[in-house]
Amino acid sequence: MSHARRKALKAKGQKLADAWNAKHPIGTRVVAYPGVRPEDEVAVSYRRRLEKGRTFPGETDPTERLDTATRTPAWPLGDGTPVVSVEGYSGGIVLEHIDVIADAEEAAAQRSVDAQFPIVAAFLAAGGAR
Repeated sequence: MSHARRKALKAKGQKLADAWNAKHPIGTRVVAYPGVRPEDEVAVSYRRRLEKGRTFPGETDPTERLDTATRTPAWPLGDGTPVVSVEGYSGGIVLEHIDVIADAEEAAAQRSVDAQFPIVAAFLAAGGAR
């Protein structure tokens, strides 16, 4: 990658981080997915295999979900990818894997519904009927 391209990506990442920081101060309540988001094809495939009892020994759900809060401002990595650190996790998580919680009670209610109806939650997370 050329120096000019790297510089442009870093500038774009900084712009995205600055926009995030302008809207979301440190301490913002978020749901963070350090691995993959629930709608990612890897996660959907895992859930399909799980429903059929076809997972591998020791395999875990790739969609770890953290109900947490930001602990740093967002910043761009060397390749320009904007990330933010959250409580309970070391390192940065890509902003695309962060969902802001508008209301903590609403998030708790949604977790309760998801726990009661995991197949429906997985279906909706995968985009529902297409």
